[in-house]
Amino acid sequence: GYIDDFYGWNTITSSNYLDDDFGHGTSVAGIASAEVNNATGIAGVGYNCKILPIRAAKNSGEFTSESIASAINYALDNQADVINMSFGGPNQSGDPVMEAAVKKALDAGVVCVASAGNAFPAFNNGQTFNIDSEKVLPAVIPGVITVSGTDHTGNYDGSYSLYGKSVDIAAPGKSIFSTISPNNYTTVSG
Repeated sequence: GYIDDFYGWNTITSSNYLDDDFGHGTSVAGIASAEVNNATGIAGVGYNCKILPIRAAKNSGEFTSESIASAINYALDNQADVINMSFGGPNQSGDPVMEAAVKKALDAGVVCVASAGNAFPAFNNGQTFNIDSEKVLPAVIPGVITVSGTDHTGNYDGSYSLYGKSVDIAAPGKSIFSTISPNNYTTVSG
């Protein structure tokens, strides 16, 4: 839909610049879709799934409601079946722009999945949050599948993922081996 968007789109700069400054998107994409049966690196859980890279965050890791809504709309325009929203933060008053975009995707039959949020104080300006006492968007939007993280034994220890009544499912999220850049791998948590 845009000039030179063969590899995806950056809704912050309105360009095809998709470099992943922190490696978060790359590691999530690797967990979901790394090539299988090639004796290299890791195997993604989504056998033969395709990834549509969309960057909605600034170099600092911050994003805006508008950049997220634009990313969701871009995914819809390109026939995405699932939208992974592995971001979130407390927002007591709600966010009509983000909520409208997510609702539009849900109404179109797209599966929308969001993280419960990160417990790392570094991601939350030095604060930790309990999902029961905070409104974490987009995780609490009705219809969104909210995922919390556990360790490899299925236990939640609170050091890397939020939890609470808004969580629909928990999955391993601590020290997961994944891609960090082409042909490089590391463990990630969240």
